[in-house]
Amino acid sequence: MQPGAGPRGSRVTLSGVNWEPNSELIVRYGPAASEEGMVELVRTRTGTTGSFTGSVLLPTTISGRVYVSVRQGDRAAYVPFLVQE
Repeated sequence: MQPGAGPRGSRVTLSGVNWEPNSELIVRYGPAASEEGMVELVRTRTGTTGSFTGSVLLPTTISGRVYVSVRQGDRAAYVPFLVQE
């Protein structure tokens, strides 16, 4: 994910490989690298090779450190984002 830090309302770019091909991904954010408290941002799909690239706009209401999550079934990846006030 790029960037890893920025102001509230930042646009971040996510990319990944080796996910299940042609499958739905759920992009979310939350206060910790866990399922508790996650809020859905968008749903997207992987391509035929299991890769994805896209960008999302983080909410203007976040502060501190949040985690952006990509989930596909039972698999999830979490990346921290530091909100710079």
